[in-house]
Amino acid sequence: LRSRGLGDVYKRQIILLAGLARSLEDALEEQFYYTSSLTDSSVNVKAQLDELKQQLVNVKKLGTEEFDEAIPLPLGQPRSYWLFANAYKPVEVAAKLKLPIFVLQGERDYQVTMEDFGLWRSGLLHCKNAYFKSYPKLNHLLQEGSGKATPFEYSHASPVPAYVMDDIASFVRGKQNTL
Repeated sequence: LRSRGLGDVYKRQIILLAGLARSLEDALEEQFYYTSSLTDSSVNVKAQLDELKQQLVNVKKLGTEEFDEAIPLPLGQPRSYWLFANAYKPVEVAAKLKLPIFVLQGERDYQVTMEDFGLWRSGLLHCKNAYFKSYPKLNHLLQEGSGKATPFEYSHASPVPAYVMDDIASFVRGKQNTL
């Protein structure tokens, strides 16, 4: 890059868009409750929720004698996926990095919620290179909307708003004081 005259414009940075900070099992259960609350609850939904809860409780027991091999793993993912997901602590990993980190969060996101955003903030509290911004109108895909977010919003093409792209560009250019 230097030979092209770009100098240090391209440096290592981390940008987290709706980054999950909690365990995937907890987020999945919360998401299922949220989406089922948007429609009429039926016996079928209750049965699905009961099955998912059983799978999520069991996946937390992976690597112990209490784990039940007869219970399918959530989302049809293999054991190796869940072992990694259970062991990986993204906020702890990020807190050890010296790279600039920019955490962006849609406040209408029901998949990765403001609880996760708060966990990022508190976990990176002592990191002078961490920056945070939430957007009241945005959902998980950084689409604008109002009211409760729904999965149906995702089926409508909607660009990421220019103000989000401007914030990302400012961060990349090293102008964190404008965020």
